[in-house]
Amino acid sequence: MNAQNIARAHALIVEANSILERELNAVPVPPIITPPVIAPPSVAVIYGRNNYTDDADPRSANTRQHLVSDGKVLAVHLQVHTQPDRPYKATAVRLIDENNAGGNHVARIAQVGSAEMVGLFLGYGGGLTFDSYIRHAPRQEIVIDGAFDPPNLGPLAIALIDSSGRIISDVVASLGLPGRHHVCYEIVFERR
Repeated sequence: MNAQNIARAHALIVEANSILERELNAVPVPPIITPPVIAPPSVAVIYGRNNYTDDADPRSANTRQHLVSDGKVLAVHLQVHTQPDRPYKATAVRLIDENNAGGNHVARIAQVGSAEMVGLFLGYGGGLTFDSYIRHAPRQEIVIDGAFDPPNLGPLAIALIDSSGRIISDVVASLGLPGRHHVCYEIVFERR
């Protein structure tokens, strides 16, 4: 049972106690013992998979569904694979839409408190197994290629990597050029 379900159950118990007291003409009802609300340990989730989201989702509104208007890409559907056992997390993921990308097609990665390398992973298919990756220097603009046709997944993913190429952060995935349109991405990683 996750924290959200526990909180909901607790609220229902409190409401039931209130109803019982009203029904019994303000006769005090012995309290029902409720379990404490305990925050669950961090668990890996995939934001965007089956439209999953919660309050911790780092994706901006324009990265939660595909949207084309007047032939211009205004939104894309990205996925973020959280890796709670890794030292860095994605805290912001934003699309610079086709109207504002100025013909560019790059990803800008901000690494708050980090000088780690960035990996551009090729062959994203929904999981965390990739065909290959290209290493990039910290804060270097990364050229985004890899056309795809929505609602299919984009073929690219980005994560911070260590010197051996091991992923050390959440993975921002389903990146690419939707319908070959030029868009840009901004991603912020911070230490957990």
